[in-house]
Amino acid sequence: MNPQIKDQISLFLNVYEQQRKVEAKREKDSRSRAAIHGVNSRTQEQLQDLNNIADEVEAADSAKKFEAAIERCLKKAEEANKQYELLDDRSKKCGELLTKYEAALRGNLERSAIVKACKRTVTWCLNNAEQGTLNWEVACEERTKIRRLCPNSDEGRAKLEECDTFFEAQFQRIVVHDTEKLQESVADLAFAIRDNEEADEWTSDWVDRIPSL
Repeated sequence: MNPQIKDQISLFLNVYEQQRKVEAKREKDSRSRAAIHGVNSRTQEQLQDLNNIADEVEAADSAKKFEAAIERCLKKAEEANKQYELLDDRSKKCGELLTKYEAALRGNLERSAIVKACKRTVTWCLNNAEQGTLNWEVACEERTKIRRLCPNSDEGRAKLEECDTFFEAQFQRIVVHDTEKLQESVADLAFAIRDNEEADEWTSDWVDRIPSL
């Protein structure tokens, strides 16, 4: 291409780009002025209507969060208790397995099947304990959130009271389970397997998890 023509084209493109930027800024400034004028031209009544709408949207959003927090709180509290109930049952099973295991040990009997059952039951107990604790912690967090979100109305206070009653009932069920006491039979079985069987991945895994019970 002829260098002179090339320079002319380059100059034209530069001028075009500068003009495009000027037009874009002019359009942006025009929109900003129109928006400012729109706000400034609103009457007090219009502004109040907008504020009322914003308040209604915020109230509806808070009410929705309040209901969701109640639902999550009650669900997690119930799930926690289900896990502790399973732990309760399996803790008893640990005691039964320990008796069978010690009998097999004393009789020098083949133990692979019962050892497998013991390891599986201990692992299930650990999982139940951890899931129960996790669900209960979430339920407690949601309960705190519920109090913060509770609407200042008779309906809101009634729902809060109903939630508190249910939550307290779930807590009393957890107290009855006495998870610390349930730890004993699980730990006894786990230690018996560790002390008398060949070490493996399971042996190192459960040791750090026992305190979660």
